Amino acid sequence: QRRSLVVDVPGGAARLDPVVLGDRIAVVEVFVPDAAMSRGSGTRLLLLGAVALALVGSAVVVVDRVATRTVYATRGLIDGALAIGDGDLAARVEPTGPRELAEAGHAFNQMAERLDAARTDERELVADLSHRLRTPLTVLRLDAEALESDDTSVGTFSQAELDHRRGIRRIRQAIVTLEGEIDVLIKTTRKAVTHDAGPAMCDVSEVVRDRMVFWSALAGDQNRPHRVSGAQLRIPAPVPRAELAA
Repeated sequence: QRRSLVVDVPGGAARLDPVVLGDRIAVVEVFVPDAAMSRGSGTRLLLLGAVALALVGSAVVVVDRVATRTVYATRGLIDGALAIGDGDLAARVEPTGPRELAEAGHAFNQMAERLDAARTDERELVADLSHRLRTPLTVLRLDAEALESDDTSVGTFSQAELDHRRGIRRIRQAIVTLEGEIDVLIKTTRKAVTHDAGPAMCDVSEVVRDRMVFWSALAGDQNRPHRVSGAQLRIPAPVPRAELAA
């Protein structure tokens, strides 16, 4: 059939290879006994087993390292999320591990920074609004104090006069209550900002000069003379700059 064959024969195996010799086909026969075929098979099996064990061991080591990095990165994200949930917006994670977890770590840090900035802006806004409310509230208090007495214990009054004086008393009490609430709001906001930022210092002169640049425009529009005195030297004060400016 002009093709090589391997056939089983008694005592071993024979390989038959055709060879073209002119117009004839000769067959080369090689006989291999069973003893020769099985010789060295134990060594080969041991070698294959050792290679298999080495491959399995290497795979275990690689998988263990990858899993350790993955678990470490995941644990960092979990700890950071728990810290954020407890109110610690300064918590950050180290972006490590596989690419996806590293990207998640970067995204987590960006989210924490935005939350921290949003909380800071919110507190500054609350503090600024609280300080701004003091001016109209002071005007109300002065106007209320300029009203007549609200004492109803001395003298004889008609019902209308009693209602009038009681109304003045309620106005004054409401103003006092509102002033107290604004003071509490300002102190609470200041305490929170100081706790987050730690001890803060600012230069009083710098703040005064900066604010006067802002207010000088209004003074110029209203033809009001203005002058800044004593703001040439540095005057440090243990107050956050934003609070002093407000």
